[in-house]
Amino acid sequence: MSRWRKRSQEERRELLHKAVPELEESQWINSRYGYSDESFRFGERTAQRRRQLLVPWLNVEVLKTSPAVLFALLHYRTLYPPEDFAALDCHQMESSWACGYFDVEFSAKCVVMSGPQYGDVVDWKAQQAHTGYTLGFPRARLVLEAQTFLMQILSRITDNILEGANAASASAGTDKWRDLTSIGFRHPGEKELWSPYTNLAFSRPPKLDMDYILSMAQTRKEERPGVSLETILSGVSRDSNPYTKEALEEDPLDWCLHQMLAKPDNQTHIDHAFLFAMIDDHLAKNDRKEAARLNEFLLREMADISALHESLTSLRLNRPRNTSREFEDVFRTEKRGIWSYMKDNKPKEHSWQELKKLGKPLVDGFYKGKAPSGVKNKAWLQQSQTMRGFVEGFFKEVENVIRKDLERIGLEAETIEETLSVVLVQNKPEYLEAIAREEEEMMAKITEAEKPAPDTFLDRSTATEGIIRADLVQTTQREKVKTRPDNSSSSSQSVDDPESPDIATLSIEPVTRLRVSPRTVGVVHLMYPDAQTKPRNITWDDFVYALCDAGFVASNNGGSAVRFERGSRGGSGDKGAIIFHKPHPVLKIDPVMLHGMGRRLTKWFGWTRDSFAA
Repeated sequence: MSRWRKRSQEERRELLHKAVPELEESQWINSRYGYSDESFRFGERTAQRRRQLLVPWLNVEVLKTSPAVLFALLHYRTLYPPEDFAALDCHQMESSWACGYFDVEFSAKCVVMSGPQYGDVVDWKAQQAHTGYTLGFPRARLVLEAQTFLMQILSRITDNILEGANAASASAGTDKWRDLTSIGFRHPGEKELWSPYTNLAFSRPPKLDMDYILSMAQTRKEERPGVSLETILSGVSRDSNPYTKEALEEDPLDWCLHQMLAKPDNQTHIDHAFLFAMIDDHLAKNDRKEAARLNEFLLREMADISALHESLTSLRLNRPRNTSREFEDVFRTEKRGIWSYMKDNKPKEHSWQELKKLGKPLVDGFYKGKAPSGVKNKAWLQQSQTMRGFVEGFFKEVENVIRKDLERIGLEAETIEETLSVVLVQNKPEYLEAIAREEEEMMAKITEAEKPAPDTFLDRSTATEGIIRADLVQTTQREKVKTRPDNSSSSSQSVDDPESPDIATLSIEPVTRLRVSPRTVGVVHLMYPDAQTKPRNITWDDFVYALCDAGFVASNNGGSAVRFERGSRGGSGDKGAIIFHKPHPVLKIDPVMLHGMGRRLTKWFGWTRDSFAA
């Protein structure tokens, strides 16, 4: 490890040229090769270029820049069998395959790509081919050839690094190697583990994790609810067409963004994960002015595209793969949920009078009603509750209408409740908790504001000297007025009475005061500001440091998604995890985003401003 890590980048480059002279020098060969004359002249293709396109992610630049890349390749490619990487290795060369950059030999046979028969040549069978158990001979041969070439590269590089080393020094580094591989791998200058999404080839074999995909989708939904991929792409579309070599060389950022508009089903397009990795690399090599070209709107769109594509890639790399079905076949045979609703040939038509009756209370009470204004007192709170009641009543009536329609077409009760849960937000625990919390805090402030000021004046003409002195002592020891509610009494009440609507009945675990560094306390105070806190941006590294200092372990599990798993210092109760998205490309968190992160940490882990002490 030290023999490779302690070398300079130039020394690593020289060793790589000596060990593997045919290795590609620069990154992103997939984006450059399509513009070369060689790609169109079949007779000029060389064996060296063929091998470079078989492993387009492997090159001198990435190996010399990040020492951990070589360690990760050695670890994962020896720990897991080659069949675990077959789907990924096939996916990595998809654009070169679709564009016809490989000379292949045809055979009607197939090759087994998983299980103990990996590499066996067999006859073509529809079910095996559709599930990915077998692959056509021409493409399967490329996969096996790529895996052979990769193992040869790793062997030759390792032999050159260990040249002259003795067995004693090699065995002494076993503990360091075990520690490194157990924690995970990071690129230089990064706080969290690297992303398997943009570093697929340098990570463990892809494994379908529906819990992770669901949590990632939920995170994006919370930030941007109800946005489809088509809507995202239409929002970043453009009229120009920079599909030129000059565009790639002169403005690679614009070139990459334009490539993202390609449809994922088009095999000739540049893979989105490849494009995100290319953008990250480009911005890391340039100044802040280049990163500033990506505004907040575009960054949100990119985060959505990244999450959607990562989910799609995870599903497509999973084996066994589901057989693709035609829409007409699914529509004819499927009987669950929305498919039954779509088959309803006689949908119930609601008259204008019915719809008018449904919406009249909402229009008269909410839209034409008087919104609460002025000083926030009990009257203000009561008016706010009244206005909210009109909205909740409207959605309750909508529920009744939809429920009758769904029952009429014969949907199962479970499907009906699942469908209605989208409409009935007011029945969700998080909504009720948020309302209870808001009203509790407001009532505490109102009660505090209505307290009469203590009378510190005394009529000396009618009071004795002893009374005067006692009163003076009492007034000088007056307690400081609290600016936040005291939850101690309500907490005890909620334990005795589970039905109590007090804020203490919320499902937020009490968190003991945790000792952390002053740097972490500063981040927490910005996350939960008081009246004296001046809002400002913080860096992503500060946020990661604060959560790790509070007992979380950070790992980048895909795209901009970073998973924080609570360890032993994370507080009482069971362990848990939460996912946040790293802001790209400027690693800054603005106050609004930071407050949203704080609300999520409060919801799942009970964090507050007073949960930590330096």
